[in-house]
Amino acid sequence: MKKKILIGIALAFIVLTLLLAKPRIKAWTYSHVTVAQVGDYKITAQDIAWKNAVIQVYYPQESRDVGLQLLTGTYTTAQILKNNGHEITEEILKKENERIDRDTLRPEVLATIKGIFEGDEKGYLRIYVFGVYAERTIFYDFFMHSESIHAASKQVAQEFLQRVLATPSRFNEEAKKSSLKSAPFTVSLSSGLVWESESKKQKPSGPKIIDASKTPADLQLKFDANAPPPAVSEEGQRWIKDVVATTEPDHLFLQVIDQGEYWMVARYLGKHKSKKDAYLFESVTFPKADFGKWSAEQTALVKVSPK
Repeated sequence: MKKKILIGIALAFIVLTLLLAKPRIKAWTYSHVTVAQVGDYKITAQDIAWKNAVIQVYYPQESRDVGLQLLTGTYTTAQILKNNGHEITEEILKKENERIDRDTLRPEVLATIKGIFEGDEKGYLRIYVFGVYAERTIFYDFFMHSESIHAASKQVAQEFLQRVLATPSRFNEEAKKSSLKSAPFTVSLSSGLVWESESKKQKPSGPKIIDASKTPADLQLKFDANAPPPAVSEEGQRWIKDVVATTEPDHLFLQVIDQGEYWMVARYLGKHKSKKDAYLFESVTFPKADFGKWSAEQTALVKVSPK
């Protein structure tokens, strides 16, 4: 009899436990149900809730439910990268996570964002780190340096280079014949690449510089000792090493130059006559493929399906 009573109590306890746990099981299951799919990436209700909470950190006044919209954009970008051979892998996310931790300027904000995920590292990587990497990579790290995307525009620049290589002195004439406009610029260690049109607009500012020739020798020594080292431009270093050092004056650099948003064919004219440690060039530039047009075409290839 006593044994039956104990068994009955045990069964009652199990039933009660299941009844109390049922709502929580339902809530957990719902939060992990796929509500949309963007290409190969699934979005759950939990993902949307996390994204909305992250937005609240940056924009506390935001009351709209924009999580799904923003995640759709992020995963569309990721699918475009994947379609073009740049899938965001676990290894990439690991390195991006380390970069964010190392380079963040607002560690207290980052800590708040991490707290949203309550220790769910995979969720943090999938929602926050994944989004940061996708959005910062698509344009500068991928699009601007893709050989296949910009092959056609580079070919136009290479054809122009081949036409003017034989007679560099006819650089401007060939440019006009092709309805192109040449533009001069200077390169220096201190300023990098500066278009002549920009340098003419600049006006001197700040305090009047002391004339060293009229400064007593002992004071001049103090000025020299305390003066900060001159700034060095990485761009200037690269141009002087790769272009100036390998090209004779009045000759063309033998390769089409990748300047980020455009291609360049450059003719080295020699040292600048009035600017110390500066070198004078003239160039013709060729625009690369348009990012907006390319992005729209790629986005159209990504299937988005609400569930």
